[in-house]
Amino acid sequence: MIRSLFVINRSNEICLEKHWSRITPKSVCDVFFDAVSKFNSPQEVPTVLQSAPFTLIHILKSNLFFVAVCVDEGTPVA
Repeated sequence: MIRSLFVINRSNEICLEKHWSRITPKSVCDVFFDAVSKFNSPQEVPTVLQSAPFTLIHILKSNLFFVAVCVDEGTPVA
């Protein structure tokens, strides 16, 4: 289940954040920032990143990263 959503630009600035249930600290995005800095191209960053107890799932659209923070597994929608 998605707990928070962060919209991040290519300069690693958080443009927007939306939280459901509880506020997730922005520091959870540090794992994502580290991953982006390790690759030459943003398309090379793995879509799913693990940072206990969080799982970060992201997409890149119109030069913005949409990073969803999940805390526990949910049933896939069929």
